[in-house]
Amino acid sequence: MKSKTKLQRVDYAFRRDQVLSANIGEFLRIYDPTRLRPFHLRCLFGRLRLAIEDVMECEDAATIPEARKLILTLHAAWPWAGFFLNLDRPFGSSTTLGALPILAYAMCLVDMRLVACDRTRQCALHLDGGQFRKFGDQCFEAIDTLGERAEIPPEVLAGRKDAVAQQLDRILQTP
Repeated sequence: MKSKTKLQRVDYAFRRDQVLSANIGEFLRIYDPTRLRPFHLRCLFGRLRLAIEDVMECEDAATIPEARKLILTLHAAWPWAGFFLNLDRPFGSSTTLGALPILAYAMCLVDMRLVACDRTRQCALHLDGGQFRKFGDQCFEAIDTLGERAEIPPEVLAGRKDAVAQQLDRILQTP
C-alpha cells in the first residue's frame, strides 16, 4: 500500500546524484500511472511540478547536458508530462523558458543547433520540428489515455490540451 504522503506530493526535485546518473527509479515508484488509482490520477492531473536541484533557479534544463539526459531518460520511461505537469509553475528559471514548463521540458527532448553569423552578428537557434511535434502528439495522447482512465470530463481534457498547445505553439509559430 502506498503511503499517503507520497500520493499527495505534487513537487518533485531531482537531486544532483539522480541527475548525474540519470536515475529516475524513485520518481517512477511515486508517479508511474500504472501504479496509481483513478482517484490519484485525478488528484495529480496538471499539478506536478518538476525541478532539478542546483540548476532550475538560474538556468534552463535544456542548456545543461546532464539535465537533458535526465529528461530524455525520464520521457522514454514516462511519456506522461502532458497529463501531469503543472503548466503554471516554472520548470527552471521563471525569467526564461522555464516560465512555460511544458515548452521547457520539450526543449530537453529535441535536437538543437545554434547558428552564429559573424558578419551580421546574429544568432539563431534551430530545433528539430519533427521531434517537437512528436512530443506534442505524445502530450495529447497522455491527456486522452490517462484522462479517460481517471474519468476526467472531456471538456476538462480539451481545456488541458489547449493549455499545452498554447505553450508549445510558442515555438511552432516562430520561424
